[in-house]
Amino acid sequence: MNGSLLRTIFFRRARAARFAALALIFFLLLAPVFPAMAENEAEPYAITLSDSGITVDCPGVYAEGSVLTITLPGEYQLTGALSNGQIVVDCEQDGKVKLYFQGISVHCENAPALYIKKCSPRLSIELVEGTENELSDGADYADKQGKANAVIFSKSDLTITGTGSLKVKGSYRDGIVSKDDLRIKGGKINVEAVHNGITGKDCVEIFDGNITVRAGNDGIKTTNDDSEWGYISMEGGMVNITCGDEPLKVVHGLSIIGGTVNAKVDASMKPSGN
Repeated sequence: MNGSLLRTIFFRRARAARFAALALIFFLLLAPVFPAMAENEAEPYAITLSDSGITVDCPGVYAEGSVLTITLPGEYQLTGALSNGQIVVDCEQDGKVKLYFQGISVHCENAPALYIKKCSPRLSIELVEGTENELSDGADYADKQGKANAVIFSKSDLTITGTGSLKVKGSYRDGIVSKDDLRIKGGKINVEAVHNGITGKDCVEIFDGNITVRAGNDGIKTTNDDSEWGYISMEGGMVNITCGDEPLKVVHGLSIIGGTVNAKVDASMKPSGN
């Protein structure tokens, strides 16, 4: 075997060795990402709501009577109905929770139908295409001193997306409340409430969707008096408001750079004693 051929074989083997080493380094660097990728591609856990018993088989989620409680981050697909029940999210562990509403009907007579006690950094609701979803509460809450006073009440950031529909009927006080940020990015959303329709303490941001609000007091509002918060911004979508007081009530700022807002004030809608 001549020297030229030996050198060729040597360099080929050296290149192959370098390639194998680089491939190993590449794999080791990306290995921690693979589980996250697999988790993101996994199907959401399926939960079926029913008065005869809530069907659930996933870690960190349990049912007690007609109350469903979610305690771990993850994605959950909900179907079915509860004539007097509740969905509670109470996650001590940091991580996103995503709820897919795929044709649910939940009424809670004396508390929020969806109560988000804790979820960091945020909870999102996706209204699944082609589905109709409905949440409602009764006219009298058991805990009158509590601050959870809306059909959907969240102590964390709340985002609503999707192309399905959501009807919220608040017979006690408010329709949808987030004690943090509230963002609407899609869906056909219809809110009826005795007092306020939609409230985001820090902000309400609307990017898309078809939103209809009928409320005895304010239509859409914010409440944080910090100089950086307390604003409503709208970049797209359609909003129709009929209310007894202010259609869009802000503490610090209102920005409408896209979409359409139609508002009507009807003082006769104000609840008695307000």
